[in-house]
Amino acid sequence: MFGLQPSPIDVIQINEKCIIDLFIKHNDLLMFFLQKGGLFTRDHLMELNRFGLDKTFVCGREAGAFGAYVSIYPDRDPYRPNSFFPR
Repeated sequence: MFGLQPSPIDVIQINEKCIIDLFIKHNDLLMFFLQKGGLFTRDHLMELNRFGLDKTFVCGREAGAFGAYVSIYPDRDPYRPNSFFPR
């Protein structure tokens, strides 16, 4: 089984395809949020904001792909230098 890594929501931009499956945690319940290849929309962002969620979660097996994605857009990484996922 793979663990989950947290990711701030500002890493993924509106109208951008998601490169990995995203999960959210609400009331200690982990839920699937957006599938790989899905478009992250303004409605998704509004839903996250409405529930006060400031991060999504990435499955550990996809951490490498997501880490590579974040390194392409370092201005989106609030933890610069990139410390999201160990390499």
